Amino acid sequence: SSMPRPLPPPVLAALASGHGVITRQQLLRLGATERNMATWVRRCLLHRLSAGCFVESAQWEGAAPGMRHTMHLYGVQLVSPDAVARSATSAVTWRLPVRSIPERPQVIRAPNRAHLTSASVQRRLLDPSHAVTRRDLTTLTLAHSVVDVAAAASLPDALITVDAALRGGLPVTDLQAALRSRGTF
Repeated sequence: SSMPRPLPPPVLAALASGHGVITRQQLLRLGATERNMATWVRRCLLHRLSAGCFVESAQWEGAAPGMRHTMHLYGVQLVSPDAVARSATSAVTWRLPVRSIPERPQVIRAPNRAHLTSASVQRRLLDPSHAVTRRDLTTLTLAHSVVDVAAAASLPDALITVDAALRGGLPVTDLQAALRSRGTF
């Protein structure tokens, strides 16, 4: 049996420049067909991350859970750039420990935005000053990430993340300000 042909160089270059993630639209622009994509998935050269989003299978298989989650988030944000990482997902983007990494990225979107099957969406308006871009990912600020995790987790689980952020240099005053600005919802 012959060796399966590797992914074409332009596809490999696009994957390398995009955190190992590529969209169906990007593949089509590079000249790939739907049939090519189906073949690459069947031959385990590409792994389907979500509808219209792929990662290189070898990179996916070799990635640690936090990296896989980050790749998944990157794919969600390629398709829906308005999605902002929240809770455990935002903690992962800050490389903070969390008790468990969610199956799907946790994001915030405005109430009028379309549903996403590839993410766990919380619909609310977000103060733009509460979000930042880190390594091409839009996420809550460090302080808001910690507060978001603490609001959703049990006390022992929240302490894992809060303690790591404080030990990493997050000023308590930033945490207090994020807590005050959160209000109730």
